[in-house]
Amino acid sequence: MRLNTTIPKNNKSKIALVFLFVLMTLVCLFYYPKWEKNGMSGVITYDIAGYYMYLPATFIYHDLKYFSFEDSLKKPPINIETNMGRVQENGSYVIQYTCGMALQYLPFFAVANAWAKASPTYKTNGFSLPYQFMLYFGSLLIAFIGLYYLRKVLLLYFSDTITTLVLISLGIGTNYLVYATINGPMTHNYLFTNYCILIWLAIKYFKTPRYRYLIPMAILVGLAILTRPTEALVLLPIMFWGIQGTFIEGIKNRLQFFTHHKVHLLFFFAILFVINSIQLFYWKYLTGNWFVYSYGDQGFDWLSPYVYKGLFSTQVGWLVYSPIMIFSLIGFRPFIKQDRAMGMLLLTYILLFMYVCFSWKIWWYGGSLGQRAMIQSYPFLAFPMAYFYQSILKRGWIAKTMVTGLFIVMLYLSLWYAHMAHRGGMLVPPTVTTAYLTKLIGRWHREKNDLKLLETNEEFLDKPYNAELLCNQFYDPPVEINSNIHLFEAATIDTFITDKKWLRFGAKLFAKDKEWTNWKETQMIVNFTDNDRSVKSRFIRVHKLMDFGIDNEIFIDVKFPNKKYDKIHLQFLQIGDGKPTTIKQVYVYAYNEEN
Repeated sequence: MRLNTTIPKNNKSKIALVFLFVLMTLVCLFYYPKWEKNGMSGVITYDIAGYYMYLPATFIYHDLKYFSFEDSLKKPPINIETNMGRVQENGSYVIQYTCGMALQYLPFFAVANAWAKASPTYKTNGFSLPYQFMLYFGSLLIAFIGLYYLRKVLLLYFSDTITTLVLISLGIGTNYLVYATINGPMTHNYLFTNYCILIWLAIKYFKTPRYRYLIPMAILVGLAILTRPTEALVLLPIMFWGIQGTFIEGIKNRLQFFTHHKVHLLFFFAILFVINSIQLFYWKYLTGNWFVYSYGDQGFDWLSPYVYKGLFSTQVGWLVYSPIMIFSLIGFRPFIKQDRAMGMLLLTYILLFMYVCFSWKIWWYGGSLGQRAMIQSYPFLAFPMAYFYQSILKRGWIAKTMVTGLFIVMLYLSLWYAHMAHRGGMLVPPTVTTAYLTKLIGRWHREKNDLKLLETNEEFLDKPYNAELLCNQFYDPPVEINSNIHLFEAATIDTFITDKKWLRFGAKLFAKDKEWTNWKETQMIVNFTDNDRSVKSRFIRVHKLMDFGIDNEIFIDVKFPNKKYDKIHLQFLQIGDGKPTTIKQVYVYAYNEEN
């Protein structure tokens, strides 16, 4: 991978960059102005609140050690639920997340705090509009800087056309669009920008070894590790950037370079230590220990990484929600063919990165749109993607037409995903199933019954034919499923049915209030058993299908299993303290499809 000897004309990539800036600004200002919202709908919630909490705890509430102010965050006007740390044996409260993001938020927090203090309208509580606004649009500025440097780097190696294609691919065709705008304060946006600048600095440093490049490199790597400790992996591509020849030769030559610049190397790691010692001193101050594992029982499954699920699951699969990144993976072939050393270096890094990413036990990373933890690798994946487009442009019109068609479809699909996960409301990762996504993908509207496919993969769309009523039970008084009655056996059928293909379990249900927590919703279950062993089971959660304050008729259709069974159990189940559901009637019948 060699630097261009002449600077390419860059009008197209400049237009693409400005277009992305405008698009992202419009998303933040008008499409999803999250900074205007309060409580759990605002900017500073969930993981972001955990990253951020160092700042108000230190500068507003002056209680970084015990968090005695935590209960006040759950009350008006703040109204957020907090679960971002753990109380230690000595009573101190350790924030779960390391403090790297808080340091990067600090400039925006300082402006917001000054704004709130000067305003008669907004409270200086760390969560009023100035804080939401500054963190939201400060993070958008971070995204602009990242894309600006990505373009600068790509133009050093590739043509203006290739650079434009890569910018549009990453900026619109992946989940980066969502995490640079709507979820901009998440770690991934900041790390993406961090790595774009790091690549630029590495190019400069290894061409002309100077402290003016080395020091900011060390600071950025230190911040990356302080943000997510596993980001220490970035040392591999950054420290060996620009190697030439075979992979082994390139590594040996770079190690020789470091032996001639030992002082630089020591200085680099000294800066890393100083930056990351901030976290060590925080833990020491709170607990008396230099190291605290703050994630409790969360951790890694190193021996059984969730690679397939992480890549292809409809819950949050990376290549499902950012399919254009397939071009990047394919691009490693022409990349390695043209530049074996750098191609193998980045491939090694990406494989290690994916291994770590998909080894995390909570591999779906909360409610993310696609594998959000992959986003910070995009600056490096931009290079094989560029080689892919470069190789396609050298081919005939058939290959170009096919890739162009896929390119357009993937951009459209990415925008559809982004909309449906937010204002469209049709995708709520990680609850999306294969059956649900397959039916709805590309559609802009859905029927309420489509929501059943979030739990079951079976759906009957025709009219029942030759139906046989197996049970029809009215309840007087009605039965309420609540935190006291968790499991209710509505009916048990002993008949082995051979002349029907489908079973419908229906009920007349009433609920006063909606249960918003998915796993707490009342379930309708059909369970085929043989000697009390489950042969086949299907269920649906009913609250997402109901109108509240009135009676609803809800049903689930299930195919009879091919295996032997001796009983069919028709049940209602509620887990936890979810909102109650009242059962007024149940009915069961078997039927066939109309020929």
